[in-house]
Amino acid sequence: MKKFITFDIRTLTCVALVIIACLTLRVKAEPECNNGEDYVLLKSQSRCPKNIGVSLFRTPNNDPKSLDVCAGICEDYPNCDYFTYGSVVGDKRYGSCIGCDAGAAGKFTDIAVFDLYKLCRSTTTEGLGLGLETTPITSDDSEADAAIPCIPVSMDLAFSTSTLVENNLGGLGPDDDASNAIRYRGVGTVDGESIDLSITVKDGETYDRKGGNGFSCAGDTTSAGDCASGHFGSINMLSGESTTLNFSFIGTESGELVNVPEFYFSVFDIDQSNSVYERYGITGFDSATYDIDNKEAKFTLGEGSDFCISQPASNGNCLYAESTNIGKGCDNPIRPDEIGEFNCLNNQGDSSLRSFLVYYKNTNKFEVHWENPCRVQKNCGKNGRNFLFAFRSGLAPVCETLPPVAPACVPDECDVCDGPGKYTCCDGTETCEPETTCPPSQPISVCIALDESGSVCHEDEEGCPNWNVHIKGFAKNLIQGLDGVANSEFAIVTFAQFSEIDQDLSIASDAMNTIDVLEYRDGWTNTQEAIDQCRMELEKASTDRLKYMILVTDGLPTNNKANEPNQICSSCKDEARVEAQDAKDADISIISVGVNTASFNETILRELASPGMYFSVTGGFDELYKEIEKVNQAANRCISEETCVPDECDVCNGPGEYLCCDGSQSCNPEDCPRSMPVSVCIALDESGSVCKDDGPDCPNWNVHTKGFAKKLIQGIDGVSDAQFAVVSFARKIDLDQGLSDAESAIQTINALEYRDGWTNTQGAIEACRKELENAPDDHLTYLVLVTDGFPTVDKDNNVGHNCNSCIYQAEDEANIAKEDAGIKIISVGVRTSLYNPAVLETLASGDPSNGEPKLFFDVTDFDELDNTIEDVNRVTNICQNDAASA
Repeated sequence: MKKFITFDIRTLTCVALVIIACLTLRVKAEPECNNGEDYVLLKSQSRCPKNIGVSLFRTPNNDPKSLDVCAGICEDYPNCDYFTYGSVVGDKRYGSCIGCDAGAAGKFTDIAVFDLYKLCRSTTTEGLGLGLETTPITSDDSEADAAIPCIPVSMDLAFSTSTLVENNLGGLGPDDDASNAIRYRGVGTVDGESIDLSITVKDGETYDRKGGNGFSCAGDTTSAGDCASGHFGSINMLSGESTTLNFSFIGTESGELVNVPEFYFSVFDIDQSNSVYERYGITGFDSATYDIDNKEAKFTLGEGSDFCISQPASNGNCLYAESTNIGKGCDNPIRPDEIGEFNCLNNQGDSSLRSFLVYYKNTNKFEVHWENPCRVQKNCGKNGRNFLFAFRSGLAPVCETLPPVAPACVPDECDVCDGPGKYTCCDGTETCEPETTCPPSQPISVCIALDESGSVCHEDEEGCPNWNVHIKGFAKNLIQGLDGVANSEFAIVTFAQFSEIDQDLSIASDAMNTIDVLEYRDGWTNTQEAIDQCRMELEKASTDRLKYMILVTDGLPTNNKANEPNQICSSCKDEARVEAQDAKDADISIISVGVNTASFNETILRELASPGMYFSVTGGFDELYKEIEKVNQAANRCISEETCVPDECDVCNGPGEYLCCDGSQSCNPEDCPRSMPVSVCIALDESGSVCKDDGPDCPNWNVHTKGFAKKLIQGIDGVSDAQFAVVSFARKIDLDQGLSDAESAIQTINALEYRDGWTNTQGAIEACRKELENAPDDHLTYLVLVTDGFPTVDKDNNVGHNCNSCIYQAEDEANIAKEDAGIKIISVGVRTSLYNPAVLETLASGDPSNGEPKLFFDVTDFDELDNTIEDVNRVTNICQNDAASA
C-alpha cells in the first residue's frame, strides 16, 4: 500500500514525532464480481469524477442508452473499469453514460441523478477499490494542517505547451548562445504575460554531461533529453558529478524575473543503475508530498540529511531525495500525471514512490542540487544520468468545489423574492409591471454561454460563489428580465476545456432550472466551441425572432479545435474571432460581458462582440449584476411603430422640398422642369467602424445611414424617371436590390440589418457597376458610395488596415466604372477614426484641372449625412433641355 506524506511549513513541529502515528490509511471495499455478472452496482447517486484525467467517454444527453448498452460501451474501452448511468426518468441526463478508468477509485462524486457501476471483466485487476488518502502531519499542540493547495489545471505551468529556445547549459551546447542556459519559452502566463523557465548552473558550480538536454521524448525508455517537445524537462549529467541548478521564471517579452503566485514542481524517476546513484536536494518550498515509507526511494525532510544541514536558514524548507532501487528505462513515466505501478524487464515497482512534488508560493527562482555519485569506481564518469522534472504530477491534489449553500430569499425592489428587480423596457424605461407599462418588444432567441474555466474559481472561497452565486445568478436574472418584456426562448451553453449545450432553446423556466443544476467543471477556455454551439442552436430559431448570443467570461481563449490548450494560444483567439464572425454573418448579435480578473483581455472581447455590445465589470464577479440593465436593453428592441415627423411640406416623414433641375425648390415636383431619367446604385458601408463606438441598436447605421439613403431616393424619384439599386458591403458584398422602383428600394433599405466586418470597397463598386450596366440606354447612371473608412479587403480576401492592394483595386474598379462604363461616382465620406479623404476623392468622378468639380462630399459624423442630400441631388438632377442643348 502507498502512504504519502504532505508536509507544510506550519506543521514542522510534527517532524520530530513518530511519523507513522501521524498518518491514516483508509481501505474502501468494493462489491465483488463473483457470480458471472457483467457489472455490479457500486454506489447509488454517484458518478465518475470530472477533470482529473480519468474520464474515457460520455454519450450525448439527447441520445439515451439502456444500462446494458452503457456497460457494453465501457467494455469496448480496454481501460474502462467504472461507468456512470443517468438513472432518474424525466431528468435530462436520463440514459447518459460516462466511463472512467481505475484512477477514479475513491474519488467519485455524489450526484443524485446518477448511479455508479463497476464493470466485471475476467481479467479485472485485484484491489482497484483501494482509496489512497494523503493525510497531513499533525502535532498534539496544533490543528490538523491543510493538504497541498489545489491549483486548477487551467492555471498550471507546463512543458507540453512550451518551446525550447535556448539549449546551452554550462556552455556545453548544442546551441552557442551566450546565456549558457536552457530556456523553455511559454511555460505559462502571469497577469496575462507569457513567462519562460530558464535553467543555469549556479555560480561556482561545475557541470558536465554525456547525453542531450531539453525535453524527455514521449515513450522513449531511455529518457533521452534531446527531443523538440515533450511533457518533461530533461537534463543529463556525467556519473560521478554533482551540481546545483538555478531555475528562474522570466517574462517572455520583458526578460525580467517574474513572481509566480503559486506552482508545483515535481521530480521523477529517482532510481539508480548498478554503478551510479541519484540524489536531489531542493529548498524554499512551502509544502511537499512524497512517500514517507521510503519503499523505493529515500526522502528526508529538514535536518535529517547532510545536504539540508548545510543550507542557510534563508533557504527555507529543505527536502533531500536518494535513489534506492534499480531502474531499467521501461519504468520511466510517459506523462507527469500517469505515475504508478510497473512490471517490465523483470523489474517491478511504482513510479509514484520514486517521485516527489513541492509547492511554491510567490516565487521567481529556486535551486535544485543534483548528485550522481558512483557506487563503484570502475568506468565511473563514462556514462550519464538524466534528471526528469515537470510541474504538476500525479501527486498533485484534485480540485473539488463544495456544493453551494442555498441563499435565503432576498426581496428585489419590486418586492419579489429573489426577483430580477425592475424590468427594462425596450424604450429604456424601468417598471415593476412590464405587461401593462412596456411597449411591445420584438420576439427574441437567446443563447447564454457561461465560462466555467479554472480562473473563475481559482482565487475564490469555498463553494466558489463566483460560479454558484454570481455567474449563475446573473444568468437567471438576465433570463427573468428579458422574458418579462418579450416573447423569448433561451439556450444554455457552458464551456471550459470543452463546450456543452446544457439546454436547447426552450422557455425561461426550463433554462433557469438547467442553470440551477449546473456543476462547475474547471479547465481551459474553449471560447470558439462555445460560440460555434450557440450559433448552431440559434440557427434553429424561427426567422421572425431576433437572435442574441450572450458570452459571459473572465478570460481569453486558451483551447482550439485541435484540443491543444495553451495560455498563449494565438490560434485559439483566431478561431474564436472566425466563429464570432460566422455568427454575425448568420444575423446573430453577440453581447460579451467580461470580468476583469488576471486572465482578462478586453481587446479580444471587444472584437468578439457586435458593435456597442461589449460590457465589463472591474471589481469581480460579484459586480456582474450591475451590467444586467445594459445587457437587457442591448437585447431588447421595440416592435417598430414609426413615428410620423412632418417635413416642411407637411408630408409625414417626407424628404422636404424637392430640388428641381433648374435649382429651384418646390413641395410639388410637378412644378419642376423635367429631369433626365437616371439609374442610381447606392452602396452603403456597414463595416465595423460604423458602429464601433456607437450605442446599442447602432443609430449610425439604423437611423442615419439608412435614413440618408431613403431620403435621397425620395428626392431623386420625385423629379425624374428614376430606378434604384441597393448594395451593402462589409467583408462581403450583397446586391440587396437590383434596379427597381423607389418604393421597392426603400423597403429593401428598411429591412437591412447591420453586419460588421472589414471594408470591401472594390467589391461594392464592382457590384454597382455590373448592375448599372443593365440600365436603359437613355438613363444617366450614378453610383453613390457612402462610407466612413478606406478599403481593407482585396479580391483575394486579404484584409488589413495597411492593405495597399485593397486601395489600388478600389481605384482600379472606380476607373473601370467611370471610364469604361460611363458611370459618375459620387463619394460621401464620414470622418471617423479610419477616415481617408484622399482615397474617397480619388474614387469620385470629376477633374478639377478641366473645370469639373470632384463629386466628393464629407461630413464630420453620421448624424450630419442629411446635410449632403441637396448636394447629391443637384449632381444627379439635370434638366432634359440642358442635356439636349449640351
